[in-house]
Amino acid sequence: MNTFLKSFIPVAEAVSALLAPHGEVVIHDLVSDRIFYICGNYSARSAGDESLLGNTISEADSNQVYPPYPKSGPAGEPLRCVSAVISDEHDKPRGLFCVNVDISEMEQARKILSGFMASPFEENPPKELFEFDWREQINVTLYNFLKDRRKKLKTLTREERCEFTLMLKKKGLLEARRSIAHLAKSLNVTRATIYNYLNKTSKEKANEPS
Repeated sequence: MNTFLKSFIPVAEAVSALLAPHGEVVIHDLVSDRIFYICGNYSARSAGDESLLGNTISEADSNQVYPPYPKSGPAGEPLRCVSAVISDEHDKPRGLFCVNVDISEMEQARKILSGFMASPFEENPPKELFEFDWREQINVTLYNFLKDRRKKLKTLTREERCEFTLMLKKKGLLEARRSIAHLAKSLNVTRATIYNYLNKTSKEKANEPS
């Protein structure tokens, strides 16, 4: 067994485990032009089979990485692949590490999602359905707040959470019973924290010169 390429087997198995059951990892021996190792195999190839690479790869740049490229599997399924040349300490190409991913199910999911997202829908919900639903109004306000700042909820700073709380107060959305509890749950903080945001502003206004 090629002891140099043998050291890459654990890497191949790790990548294959991550991508299972959609990924296949192949290590080609460029010296013998044969498959040295294969795992997650769905291409009906085996170790020892001809790689059919010829001398082209052997003459490639020792640091060559081939960016994602398309291929087809034995059943005609679409594959997304990436390959990297494995070189020895003398920068001589000795192997080719290939990762092949069956994207047929992903393509199907993409088509379903694309069709779903392409369906016509109103940009705003019907006013008569949600005019008195303070929970929905808080949720929509939070969505727009995050969208405008290009942030996710977990990345909001304390100042931004406080700013959002005051925004809801100005809109009159914190008057309803349990609105504070709902907001605290949405922001993943305690009710005491929400009250602290509100009290902080009240104190700041009280200290402003008249």
